[in-house]
Amino acid sequence: MKYIIDLYGRFLLSGAVLLLVFVLLFSRISDSEGNRGAFKIMGAALGLTNESGGAGIDFAVYRTESEKEAPSIVYSYDGKLYANEAVLLSDFIRAVDYNSGPLELRVLQVTDSASNDITSCYDRRNGNICFPAEGMNRITLAAKDSSNKKYTCTIEVPVNRR
Repeated sequence: MKYIIDLYGRFLLSGAVLLLVFVLLFSRISDSEGNRGAFKIMGAALGLTNESGGAGIDFAVYRTESEKEAPSIVYSYDGKLYANEAVLLSDFIRAVDYNSGPLELRVLQVTDSASNDITSCYDRRNGNICFPAEGMNRITLAAKDSSNKKYTCTIEVPVNRR
């Protein structure tokens, strides 16, 4: 019985000390600026203006950025494209961002009407493309804007016989 009372007494003493430590951490300690409790003092040292992290500025920036449209790739060519004739890709396909500003296009793949890979007909150095044969060729393109939004599409390009 004496053992049980001794064990129970130690438990109560440990609980009382723990409770006292919590009271000191949460309410009794204060700094020169009037912050009471260890957690409020540490929070004041971090320099946050409020609990939302700066009056919602981060959310406002996120909302503004997320409302911007993704880039788009536009095919617009009034003339005719001919087989074995080099043309600038930027003459008939362009990429624009949310402000209608020009973006750099990346050619991922070029295939002919029989779905053969003819990506080698595109010269990355100068932007020229020369389709080897007539038919409906497909160009898979990608564009990325300053907000890191990406857009990929495949455009069918009619190529005529000369």
